[in-house]
Amino acid sequence: AGVQANVDLYPDESRYRIRGEYALENGTGAPIDSILVAILRDAKSADLSMPSARVERDERFNQFVFTLSEPLAAGATTNLRFDITYGSPGFESGDPDYTMARNGSFIMTHRLFPSIGYRTSYEIEDPRERRKHGLAVRSTDTEQSPEWVRFDVTISTAPDQFVVAPGRLASTSESGGRRLSHFISDQPIPNQFIIASARYRVERE
Repeated sequence: AGVQANVDLYPDESRYRIRGEYALENGTGAPIDSILVAILRDAKSADLSMPSARVERDERFNQFVFTLSEPLAAGATTNLRFDITYGSPGFESGDPDYTMARNGSFIMTHRLFPSIGYRTSYEIEDPRERRKHGLAVRSTDTEQSPEWVRFDVTISTAPDQFVVAPGRLASTSESGGRRLSHFISDQPIPNQFIIASARYRVERE
């Protein structure tokens, strides 16, 4: 599995956009006929697609259900393409997003990338409510080990800021008044990471 993407940060506008592709592998050991993909509710726009799949959006849980035309065999792979924009330059009706700042943006994985698969965070936790709905006692051990992925991401930000991200900084450049940084992981890394952008002071040895 791997992620390849372009992340565009606009600190002065409290806005960011991510365009990219997941390489997905069926590691369940059995064929699967559908794939769940979730994004945060405060996304301003989202365009997701998967080859040979019909997609429906579940507004209740803000997730996309991809139904495959043919089951994906165990060990087989497919791709998920996505283009998602987040941003709240004006007043907000809900909880404010503090991940983007004019100097000191700090964005965690779940705020950037789509989430694949069943999400235990949607489950009812209260034991009485679970009994009322005929549900078994919820396991307290819900934490899952992170997946390991190859990371290939190019991040653009304001020209006076530097980006910190996982992997090796393969190259930096400037284009159209933006600073671009290309990060690559030489080995798979846990699929839980942070991207930061700020007016850092840089020291070199």
